[in-house]
Amino acid sequence: MTLSRQLQAEVTADQVQIKQLSDRLVVTFVDEVLFAPGSAELHANGRSTIGKAVPTLATLGGHWISVQGYTDSEPIGPALRHRYPTNWDLSAARAVEVVRYLQSQGVDPGNLVAAGYGQYQPVAPNDTAQGRARNRRSTSSCVRNSRDCFAVVGQSGAGEGNHGNSDLTRKES
Repeated sequence: MTLSRQLQAEVTADQVQIKQLSDRLVVTFVDEVLFAPGSAELHANGRSTIGKAVPTLATLGGHWISVQGYTDSEPIGPALRHRYPTNWDLSAARAVEVVRYLQSQGVDPGNLVAAGYGQYQPVAPNDTAQGRARNRRSTSSCVRNSRDCFAVVGQSGAGEGNHGNSDLTRKES
C-alpha cells in the first residue's frame, strides 16, 4: 500500500500533504495533527496518523527518513519556557519525538535523522495567523541513503497556543 492510500483521509482533510519530487518524497503534517499546543509529546491522534505510514516506512531499507521540526516566530510562552527556552528547542524535541516513535514501531533507527529548525526556515510570512500556521509544520522525506543526501522529517509550533508539524524531506549536502 502507498503512503497516499495509507494517509488518504488526512490528505482529503488537508491535514497531510504528500509530494513526490524528483529526488525525494516529502510528507508534510499540519501541526495540530501530531502535537498539542506547546507540547513535544505526540498525542494519540498523532501516533495514529504516523502509525498509518509505518508499514511503508519500515520497508524502506536503503533510504534515509529525516524528521524536521519547524516553528513560527512567536516566542515560547512563559509557562513552557523552562522546558523549551527557544523555538529551536521545541522544534528539535518534536523531531526527536517522531523519530523515537518511528523506531518504536519498527523503522530501522540507522535510517532515521531528527533535526530542529525553529523559526529559521519559514514557508510563509510570520506576520499573519495564516502564515504562522503554515510555518508550524512537520515534514518527512525519504531518499536513498548516500553520503551526499539525507532525508528530514519534523516541524513544530512555538508558543503555548501554537502547534507543530513534521516533514520528511531529502536534502543534498
